[in-house]
Amino acid sequence: MRFAGPNSNLVFKQPPSPSSSSATATLALHNPQITLPPGQPHNLTLNFTPSLRFFSNTAFSSPHSSVSGSPKSSAGDAGPGDAGANFPGDGSKVLLKEMRYSELEKWVQSHGFRPGQAMMLWKRLYGLNNIWAHCVDELEGLNKDFKKLLSEQAQLKALTLQDIVTASDGTRKVLFRLNDGLVIETVVIPCDRGRTTVCVSSQVGCAMNCQFCYTGRMGLTRHLTTAEIVEQAVFARRLLTSEVGSITNVVFMGMGEPLQNIENVIKAADIMVDEQGLQFSPRKVTVSTSGLVPQLKRFLHESNCSLAVSLNATTDEVRNWIMPINRKYNISLLLNTLRQELQCKHKYKVLFEYVMLAGVNDSVEDAGRLIDLVKGIPCTINLIQFNPHCGSQFRPTSIDKMIEFRNLLAQGKCSVFLRQSRGDDQMAACGQLGKPGTFQAPVLRVPEKFQMAVANVLQCERRSRIPQPRSSTTMGASSNGGYCASNYASYCQNRRFSKEVLDNVHGTIYLDPLALKFVDTEQFQRLRDLKQLGLTNTVYPGAVHSRFEHSLGVYHLAGEVAYRLRAQQDPDFPVEDFDIKTVKLAGLLHDIGHGPFSHTFERQFLPRFLSGAPWSHEDMSISMIDYIVDKHHIDIEPECLKKAKDMIVASTEHGSRNSPTEKQFLYDIVANGRNGVDVDKFDYLVRDSRACGVGCGFMFPRLMGSMRVLGDEICYRAKDYLTVYKLFSTRAEMHRTVYTHAKVKGIELMAVDALSKANEALGIADAVQNPGEFWKLDDTILKRIEVDERPELKEARELVLRIRRRDIYQFCNEFAVPKEKLDHFNDVTPQDIICSQKSSDVTLKEEDIAVSTVQIDLTRGSSNPLESVKFFQDHDSMDKFTIPVEHISHLIPAVCQDKIVRVYAKKPELVEAVSQAFENFQMTTYGVKGILATPEKKKNRKRLFPY
Repeated sequence: MRFAGPNSNLVFKQPPSPSSSSATATLALHNPQITLPPGQPHNLTLNFTPSLRFFSNTAFSSPHSSVSGSPKSSAGDAGPGDAGANFPGDGSKVLLKEMRYSELEKWVQSHGFRPGQAMMLWKRLYGLNNIWAHCVDELEGLNKDFKKLLSEQAQLKALTLQDIVTASDGTRKVLFRLNDGLVIETVVIPCDRGRTTVCVSSQVGCAMNCQFCYTGRMGLTRHLTTAEIVEQAVFARRLLTSEVGSITNVVFMGMGEPLQNIENVIKAADIMVDEQGLQFSPRKVTVSTSGLVPQLKRFLHESNCSLAVSLNATTDEVRNWIMPINRKYNISLLLNTLRQELQCKHKYKVLFEYVMLAGVNDSVEDAGRLIDLVKGIPCTINLIQFNPHCGSQFRPTSIDKMIEFRNLLAQGKCSVFLRQSRGDDQMAACGQLGKPGTFQAPVLRVPEKFQMAVANVLQCERRSRIPQPRSSTTMGASSNGGYCASNYASYCQNRRFSKEVLDNVHGTIYLDPLALKFVDTEQFQRLRDLKQLGLTNTVYPGAVHSRFEHSLGVYHLAGEVAYRLRAQQDPDFPVEDFDIKTVKLAGLLHDIGHGPFSHTFERQFLPRFLSGAPWSHEDMSISMIDYIVDKHHIDIEPECLKKAKDMIVASTEHGSRNSPTEKQFLYDIVANGRNGVDVDKFDYLVRDSRACGVGCGFMFPRLMGSMRVLGDEICYRAKDYLTVYKLFSTRAEMHRTVYTHAKVKGIELMAVDALSKANEALGIADAVQNPGEFWKLDDTILKRIEVDERPELKEARELVLRIRRRDIYQFCNEFAVPKEKLDHFNDVTPQDIICSQKSSDVTLKEEDIAVSTVQIDLTRGSSNPLESVKFFQDHDSMDKFTIPVEHISHLIPAVCQDKIVRVYAKKPELVEAVSQAFENFQMTTYGVKGILATPEKKKNRKRLFPY
């Protein structure tokens, strides 16, 4: 294909033999020529003005090619008939979907029927009871004579379904055949946030010749009629609602320039938003334009639907090249028109579409110019990744650069979204619709300034990547005693769009804009009211830190690890900025599904009320994330959201069944299901031990400073074996001394009993089925019970008051299950204790006794997690291996699990009787009794309660 220069003259040369049906049409473009091959007549119209050319491939009655050279017929100002005749179908019948309701009502009345019949017909055409009638037989409930009239004089259907192609992401491309045999394409785009969009076409082909658009290569054949436009939305609802859900949005972004067909487009939009018809919200029907200024003004005056302007450049030089319409309506004229017109539109925003082309319009300077250009215009900017197609001379901007561009716009106070490509594997994405025929609009000459950028863009991107130095692995302590000061922090600090948070463990944490969208929601702020250690603060007063702090810490460490892995590997190691962002997001949101008092709520309270599959806070985190995204309309790439959610559940049974096929090591950073070494533990062990004042011998910076990825798995230096062991042993020690402290467990049992007694009145357990109700649950639930004077909460309220007054369940004794009994251990119940009572002044009942079974392990049950951790010899080694425990130390225990049975008396006067019964049970079952027996002074204490 030769190139037409921006100022070249176009001359249509008629062949010497005008009678020949296989004439060859030649376009003289500059000196070079484009020759259309012989065959059928090339029904070609070149509509142009002296400064602007548009291309139409239009059917005429003449067997020979025609030329229209009148400036008045330029495609930029074309009316409904300028690009060829409309084809409404059978000329003897009226197309019902061609009419607004007022027109339909007049037509019905002109044939002697009541207006009510018109309304009944209208509703059946556009979805009453999910009926989108395509034939008279589907018009139930109408007058018999009226149906006869319709069968004789009306046509319900304007399109014929030809094919539906489904892309890998669920996007559907629907091909329709028109009554004249032409084919158009419509796209239905489902979204996992409950929104489904139908992208409709307004023309067969397009005359605008935008250089990045596949449809523009077709030229323009004709406009679509109102009925043909409306029918696309009706067909989408009729065919696909059951598969993809309700069609909620319409965008005129398919084939064609909608405002060049403005008469039919406005009429079609009016029908779509009719309250008795398709019932789309005007704000959810968006009409796009490349910048036809007169038609744009008319649209803003006559329609309340949304407007999208395809801008795509920040200078006239670039826009003249990639969008020839700019030669007639330049950027300044276009934007000044919008400023003027939008002054009269209340609370109205225009949507600017910006297709990002690598090396053409994606520079930092472009971002700055774009910020200045849109000042004073109420708007949102959509950044769209270019979708390649056959013959394209452009390449898509990388995701990393698009995110950088987006962040610069956000920093400039622009409302900006980054749109993910949908359906591109089936040529269903933006700019990929249509099928150019023999005639194709010319490829315009690339301005000299951009020739090198277009030709070498991929090489430039590869050269621009600078590997991070290995010195970035050094990690020191911050001045406040926390762990920070890495290159990753410095890297984030240079990003002016980040927000600084001072943490008492890690020092300064930098929150990026995506993280802030989640943090600054009431659902995430709820984590401030969830104590990290639940009711542990009743024994360790300093343990009042929240899951909010922990989530920020895991967010920070997740990014730190991902960044270090990239810095410590080869320059081509596949950790991209997208991966780092996703891992950080997973770290931020991994605990958002926790309920009141954390694991107590999940493992002790809910099992009393939920049957079937066990409820987990990880699965609830997934539901909460989806709820937050929908509730707050957070713009996030679907792939990023999906991967972050997969990372959160990676250590669960659900996650193990859906393990990733590539970059699996990324899924081990936040929640490691392979061996338990993850940043979640890094943070909570240091944070919890500091809060409780018990000290922590585990130093996670040592592991982070040497970790490498070998064979898609995070590995550690062999000499750090004991440091890894210290992680697991420290966790076990914290469980023994803090998390499962005997008094803490007793208070937790009381809290669970209180919640259980209040459940019917407050619907606590039911809330876990609905994220909209679940996020309202937090640790303040006990205060709600305490101050609620309703009679049905009396028993629950009394239990809470007992906790406040330190009148707690009394610990009687505990017993460690012998190691040989661990594999076949059955939970001890209050009934077992009662059956062991031999003689006493008091007869025990089940409700007098509480039993707590505590399991403490090294994260893998009875297995040693060190057997699953891989090591390497040194940084020059590429081999990974496990290390047998006996090769390191004989002091590391061979048994990696404890089960401890604790028994509590719910009333102080029953301590002696319960203690004796539990000792009898131990002797009968195991032949030995525990040594942590209840002191005699407690056994003899009798206390009367006013309850």
